[in-house]
Amino acid sequence: MDGQPDDEAGLETLIFAAVIGGQSMVWGLAVNLTPPELYSKPYWMLHGWLAASAFIVAVSLGGPLLWYFVENC
Repeated sequence: MDGQPDDEAGLETLIFAAVIGGQSMVWGLAVNLTPPELYSKPYWMLHGWLAASAFIVAVSLGGPLLWYFVENC
């Protein structure tokens, strides 16, 4: 193994990131349709989930993208 991710693992990561991103959009729509009271517990839970899901997608896709950038630039 040369340290580069294989194509199948990359596809699985992309699918995982797409599912997490899609769920985040659903939660974002729910927040916009029925916004909780400002700074209440549901407010922090919903916004915490949105921030955590963005972080999960960035971490899962960021490594291969960074590797590609370093190798090809």
